[in-house]
Amino acid sequence: MADFDCIVVGAGVSGLVFAARMARGGQRTLVLEAADRVGGCIHSWRPSEDFWLELGAHTAYNSYAPLLEALSGRSRLDQLLRRRKLGYRFVTRKTPCSRRWHD
Repeated sequence: MADFDCIVVGAGVSGLVFAARMARGGQRTLVLEAADRVGGCIHSWRPSEDFWLELGAHTAYNSYAPLLEALSGRSRLDQLLRRRKLGYRFVTRKTPCSRRWHD
């Protein structure tokens, strides 16, 4: 049986970043995850190259500095799906013909 200095339960953002920092500090670290994927509440479904849906409760905003730092340290930042600004429209019941597109 292997010995570990640190066992992390959950491979969400916090668990993965913590495990990475422990391993970088020389600790023998094991991450346990019950799901069939890592990422926790960050989850994107990409059925085709030009289309995806956010299925999780979070996205990787710039405020996730530890996550972005961990990805950068592994040269994986380019694998984040970049968002582009999409237009939207308002539709009202009273005047269905007065639809406006906004950028």
